[in-house]
Amino acid sequence: MKKAALLLAALLASAPAYAQLGPDTRGGGGGSSLILHPGYISGGWYSANQSPFIATGSVQVASTVYCALQQVYVSVTIKSLGSYFTTGVSAGNGSYALYNASAGRPSTLIDYAGPIAAPTTANTAAEASLHNTTDTLAPGVYFLCETQDNAIGVMNSIYNGSGGEGYAWLGTAAPSSPSAPTPGLTCTAASTCGTGFAAWSESPAAFTWASFASPTWAMNPTTGMPLIEMQAN
Repeated sequence: MKKAALLLAALLASAPAYAQLGPDTRGGGGGSSLILHPGYISGGWYSANQSPFIATGSVQVASTVYCALQQVYVSVTIKSLGSYFTTGVSAGNGSYALYNASAGRPSTLIDYAGPIAAPTTANTAAEASLHNTTDTLAPGVYFLCETQDNAIGVMNSIYNGSGGEGYAWLGTAAPSSPSAPTPGLTCTAASTCGTGFAAWSESPAAFTWASFASPTWAMNPTTGMPLIEMQAN
C-alpha cells in the first residue's frame, strides 16, 4: 500500500504542467478526474462548447434568447463576452449573459454584458465588458447566452451538421440522427423565458437579464445558434 501511494505521488508530480485535478462535471455524481487543459491565456477568447463553428449562419429572431453550453475545465477569470459578425448591419443592438447550469439547463444569472451596437462593417467582432468587471469561474458547466433587438446581423454559428458530437449533453426531444444535433437552447424573452424577462426596450436600447424560472426551452433552433465567446482577463 505504501509503495502504491509513493508511486501515485511520483506520477502526479511528473504530470505535465497543464494537467489539473478538477471536479468531474460529466455526470450527476461527484468525484474528481484528471482533466488535461492548457489553461486560459490572458486576453484570449474561448467559444461556447469548445465546438466547431461555421462562418455562415442566420440572422437572429428579435428578443429571442440563445444559450450555448460552456465547459470550464480549470479556474478562469473572464472580463468580456462577444461574438463575430460576418455581415454588417445598419442598425441594431445585442446583449450577452453568463449563467450557472442546473439539470442541464441555464439557471441563475451570474453576470451580463451590454447592450452594445451591432457592427456596421462585415467580418467584425462585437464585444462587451461584463457588468461586474470580472467574474472568476470554477471548473464546471455554464451557459453563455445572447439576444438581439431585431433581426439583424449574421454571426459565426455553432456547427450543427453531421458529426456534431457533444451536443447530446443538452439532450434531444426524441432520438435524433447525427445530422440533427442540438447546438443550443432558445426561449422567447416576452413569454417562454419565464418571469423577469421582457422584450427589448428602445431609446435607449436595453435588455434586462434575469435568472430563469420555469422557462420553456426550444432545443433545436432553426435560425442558427450563434457562437458566443468569453474573454479571459
